[in-house]
Amino acid sequence: MHDVVGHALTVTLLHLGSARLSLDDDLDRVRSSLAEAERAARASLDDVRAAVALLRAPAPPGAASAPPTPTAADITGLVESFRRTGTPVEVQVRGDLAALGANRGLAAYRIVQESLTNAARHGDGSPITVRLDTAADRTTITVRSGAAAPSPQPAGTGLTAMRERAEALGGQLVAGPATGGWRVEAVLPA
Repeated sequence: MHDVVGHALTVTLLHLGSARLSLDDDLDRVRSSLAEAERAARASLDDVRAAVALLRAPAPPGAASAPPTPTAADITGLVESFRRTGTPVEVQVRGDLAALGANRGLAAYRIVQESLTNAARHGDGSPITVRLDTAADRTTITVRSGAAAPSPQPAGTGLTAMRERAEALGGQLVAGPATGGWRVEAVLPA
């Protein structure tokens, strides 16, 4: 849940910052940034409500269902949400993302989401590259950015959550400094 709320808040803040910086020059950009910030905040609120609903007793008949769980196919929409904030992101996909299935697809989505959130939060504005390589025996997710190392945070946050997602599926995740920035690489077995 932390991943989802953290992502939505980061995207919301990026849009609000963009709106503030454009206030004197470009009212259309301000309107667009504010609309995207509102959309991200509403989506986050829906996710929080869905999580709280799961913790409660079974929903009565006719109650609204939880929003659909993201899949690997939703990664392109996720990237677009960052691009709309002005964050330069390039995506390279090799293989069939639909082959990941529900669990690996959700893990891939959340790993990319957290990686992009960290890169946008800690980055220097340089382009971010997301590469998804799906083969018969594994999927490799690599996110490279010019981001500085994340500041030390208590256990249970970003990097730890990504690593736990990968390990829960029998995979692994490494993150750390790379030439000119930061790299996250996860390998999820088939």
